[in-house]
Amino acid sequence: MIYFVLLLILFFGSVKYDLFQEYPRKSSSITYLKFSYILLWGVAAFRFRLGPDSIAYEYFYDNEMREFYSITLDHLIDSRFGIVWVLLSGLFKSFSGYYVYQAFIALFSIFSVYAFVRRYSQYPHITSLLFYLFLYHYFSMEILREACAISFFLWSLSYLDRNKVFSGLLYILCVLTHWYSVVLIPIYIILIFNVSHRKVLISCFLFLLPLILIDNPVDKIETFLNVFRSVDLTYYKVLPNLSFFGYIYYFMKLGFTLILIAYSRKIKSSWGVFESRMFVVVTIFYCTFIVIRIFGIPHFERFLNYFVIFVMILGSQYVMTLLGRFSYGLKLLVFSVALPIIVIFSMSPILKVDETKKFQTYSTFYPYYSIFNPNYDESRENYSFEGW
Repeated sequence: MIYFVLLLILFFGSVKYDLFQEYPRKSSSITYLKFSYILLWGVAAFRFRLGPDSIAYEYFYDNEMREFYSITLDHLIDSRFGIVWVLLSGLFKSFSGYYVYQAFIALFSIFSVYAFVRRYSQYPHITSLLFYLFLYHYFSMEILREACAISFFLWSLSYLDRNKVFSGLLYILCVLTHWYSVVLIPIYIILIFNVSHRKVLISCFLFLLPLILIDNPVDKIETFLNVFRSVDLTYYKVLPNLSFFGYIYYFMKLGFTLILIAYSRKIKSSWGVFESRMFVVVTIFYCTFIVIRIFGIPHFERFLNYFVIFVMILGSQYVMTLLGRFSYGLKLLVFSVALPIIVIFSMSPILKVDETKKFQTYSTFYPYYSIFNPNYDESRENYSFEGW
């Protein structure tokens, strides 16, 4: 029930302060936004939903993690998680249990999203509603380590035009929290050296071309790397193919992001030149990774998590620009029709079910949980990481 209440609160804020208000940043709007994010943090901090990643982190914290003062260099190097995550886990284990640590991670990640949305979105309530529908349950209740890294990434790009050194330090923390974030390096190069959008698009196309043309690119990469060392990339190939609905879902996202890129200059915003470039460049990367996901490498969908908040902000401003000339009644009608469609997409399976798996984990369903499914997955209720 609490998840549906949150939906109503965010929906009301979107209609009242973004859809119908000419000046959405007045004090009552910001107060309401803060209240909404406090509730989002509270539900994430005291959650009861479980997924395989969150179980793994709790198991690691309780059974493998040392207290901070006893962490050695060998322990940091040998750990299966990033250095920052290990140090942070050790620090909290020195004085608290796992659930205090979980609440802190939820506070850091939810506050980071709030600060980023408030700073860059002209329609923060609509953006927050999209965040809740598409990413919140997964972001704050499952991929806690990646959520922490994404938060560092958001802060890093926020400071890139003001303090490059501090931005770089934040990005290093991001990489040391979650190694996947190393793929974000080209974004920094493009923004720092002011590479044009056209060159970015051409570079992404040239990068995509061999992946599309080569049959089973992961096998090719593995063969190439085996020349230098023994590599096993089978983990990245075991996920099942997309379902029919999954292909529709990804092609719709691809089409929408291409529209955003094409019409980015017509989107009304209060951004400066750097902010506009930042959002368009990240959206181009988001689009590129969707194509990679469709044509070859299933695990690339994990990288999309770093970019989706940017696309939500840019997308909400594009849609509101289109609706700008509509009457209030027509705006509400379009918004009310679009919301159920978004909810349906946020609940539907995009991957074929793997009948050989005892537990259908997040590799089968995205975004993993929904507001209409507040109960435990029965197959996971008494599930432990040791039995995974």
